[in-house]
Amino acid sequence: MKRILTATALAASFSLPAFADGTFPPQHWATDAGIVAVEPNTTVIGAEQVADVLNIQQAFSRWGVYYDEGRSDLVPSLFTEAGMTVTTLGSAEPIATNEGHAAIAEYIDASLAGQLDQRRHVLTNFLIDEMTETTAKATAYGTVIKAADGLSIGAMVYYAGELEKGEDGVWKFAKLTIGIDDYAGNLSN
Repeated sequence: MKRILTATALAASFSLPAFADGTFPPQHWATDAGIVAVEPNTTVIGAEQVADVLNIQQAFSRWGVYYDEGRSDLVPSLFTEAGMTVTTLGSAEPIATNEGHAAIAEYIDASLAGQLDQRRHVLTNFLIDEMTETTAKATAYGTVIKAADGLSIGAMVYYAGELEKGEDGVWKFAKLTIGIDDYAGNLSN
């Protein structure tokens, strides 16, 4: 189990870097940082792969629902034993890295403890750029809506997943990069 960045350090890490042009995040930051590596549209998903594609989408969707419902007990089921999350904010520099089931669940609990609102992750734009019988690289966009005496956007996120298919046929994240474009608020709101 490896966990980098405490909840207190995470709250402090949400200070925005300064850019010469004054905008944050800079345009195309995830591609420039190497987090996004989309390929030309040459992917052909055969009939025999459709179930795998749907199950990979399920892993991303379950991430959002489990987080929103505070089910840190279920989050580890989305990851391989050595699975990890890497969270960034508008750059390639990680603000949090968590390895192993216990560290990932603890990270979710710490994040939720500092949020006084209801979050709803809306995931879309699923792409699979590489897929073998047992591995895949997939991406998705996420919008995080905050409900607390009204609605607001909490964050815009780019998810990059490296997944492995287990002997049971279940696709799990070996690595999930959570590339936050920007984050509205801090851990206390």
